[in-house]
Amino acid sequence: MPITEPSGEDSGLLSRMDVRAKLLATGVCMMAVSAIQGIGPAVAALGFALALPLAAGIRLKSVMLRLMPANFFFLFLGLVLGLTYPGERVANVLRLSLDGLEMALRIALKGNTMLLIFIALVCTTSVPALSQGLRALGVPRKLTMLLALTHRQIFLVTGEFQKLHRAALARCFSPRCSLHVYKTFALLFGQTLLRSLARAERIHGAMLLRGFTGRFHILVPSVPAWRGAAFAALLGALPLLICLYDRWPP
Repeated sequence: MPITEPSGEDSGLLSRMDVRAKLLATGVCMMAVSAIQGIGPAVAALGFALALPLAAGIRLKSVMLRLMPANFFFLFLGLVLGLTYPGERVANVLRLSLDGLEMALRIALKGNTMLLIFIALVCTTSVPALSQGLRALGVPRKLTMLLALTHRQIFLVTGEFQKLHRAALARCFSPRCSLHVYKTFALLFGQTLLRSLARAERIHGAMLLRGFTGRFHILVPSVPAWRGAAFAALLGALPLLICLYDRWPP
């Protein structure tokens, strides 16, 4: 059986795809999109990327919320490039540069395309399955183990800080701009780090007690997934063809 991990949010076709195939397709798509220069091919690549979250079963509202912060940045970037980039100016109050606006539009189209590809192919994979897929593709074991353990430790550290913060609020702690509050927050962060270190040592001891020897054993055998590989090749071929058309038009 291939290494697969359905997402908790969705159950689309891409969510059940082999993790290794999704990672390979993501790499090919990212390289192809980053090499596109024209506005027309960039729009075509964006149209291709818009279909991926739908194939992954992700709700359109969720996708738009994830893209919103990036597009605010693209709007700010367009304003900066329009004001500072040399070239022909638009006849308006700000006299924005046409070349600067075109560059900002190109960056926004390619940026949204890459984000959509990442959301559809990588964000539909859990971190444990992602680390297993990276290991199967030849990434060093220590890096994949660091990814899996860091993902787990983030929630433990957050939980420790929330318990300490609730304890401070129960003792009438009121956040405001004062030296006492700053000292209190410094103590909270210090105690969080100390508790997290002690928790990590207990986890390591428990892992050693269960026979941990420096590597995670995959219970599901990772045999070649030909259907996933063919699907990954198809996904990577479409933006690659768009890139080739942009570079060498007929």
